Amino acid sequence: QGSHACEACGFSNMRADRQKFWSLAPTLKARVKALRIACAVWLVALFPGLYALSRIVDFSSLGGPLVALAMPPLAWFSVDRLLKNNKVPTSTFWAGLFGFGAMVSLVQFLANNPGSHEFTISLWAGALLTLGIPASLAARRAFASWKARQLATPLDLNLLAQLHEDEMAHHRHGANYCLACFAAMPQAVGDCPVCGFHNRKSDRRTFWNLNPRIRALERGLQFIAILVSIRLTFTVLFGGRHHMVISGWAVAMSPLLAYILCLTAAKLTRHMPSFSPSWLWSAVFLVLFATMTPFMVFRGELLPSLIGMAVCLLLAMVPHLLARRFEHWKANLLSPSSHSKTHSLQGS
Repeated sequence: QGSHACEACGFSNMRADRQKFWSLAPTLKARVKALRIACAVWLVALFPGLYALSRIVDFSSLGGPLVALAMPPLAWFSVDRLLKNNKVPTSTFWAGLFGFGAMVSLVQFLANNPGSHEFTISLWAGALLTLGIPASLAARRAFASWKARQLATPLDLNLLAQLHEDEMAHHRHGANYCLACFAAMPQAVGDCPVCGFHNRKSDRRTFWNLNPRIRALERGLQFIAILVSIRLTFTVLFGGRHHMVISGWAVAMSPLLAYILCLTAAKLTRHMPSFSPSWLWSAVFLVLFATMTPFMVFRGELLPSLIGMAVCLLLAMVPHLLARRFEHWKANLLSPSSHSKTHSLQGS
């Protein structure tokens, strides 16, 4: 009834927490934390995006970028309220945002000549935004069903203990190896007898390796990702014309793209059990398959559209193949038989 400790796991259920939250399960809190970080990075897109709006003056072209730029704060708001008891579902706000975008697209659609480039863009964007309204309402019902299942199924105590162990313990393959050169060690913490690297418990909680060459590769990939994001943003801001939703989406999504690329590169050294790049990138290419690529059909470019859709489907499968190769490479790197072969990775 109130602020009593759970007899199964010992968690102290405070009355104030029950009034505010419907769940504080560690698995859900970890996912919300990861999503909140992603939304925080996405919010950074508002600053260059607001500058892009200053270059667009008429309402018909201003509404599209406004919808795109309103999505990062609304995503933050939705994630922040994911585990809270909400009187008004966040899906209602999403449906309203998509409805506003659809009306803006209708204004653009009526203002342009049939067959023009702007006419085609407004037609396709309006169709996508209109589909967002029932999708938001469907997400509301799906979330209610998922929430009911979560509340009806208690968290396995063994899983809870394993989550705590994964958070605090060492790598699953065994922690008695050097993070820098992968040589076997008598203990998980201390100086490596081969390379002299000092292995700390705090490092093992976050990293599965701290090899200098692998870390250099990680930082190089992250640097390239940031450069790509900056180049895309400046291309949209200073090059070419702004076309409704396209300009707003490009400016709003480029920092998020850089963040996802940096997270993907971070898997080279970090555990990050809550982040699965293969599923994320597959979802990205499937979204491109279902939205942006068919847009070319409306412009009479059927063959390029079909080729683009086939490429998107192919690219949606590639991340899973790469994920398998990565896990195989990681397992070989951490296997005791390969420790003697990996000293060369330490670098001179």
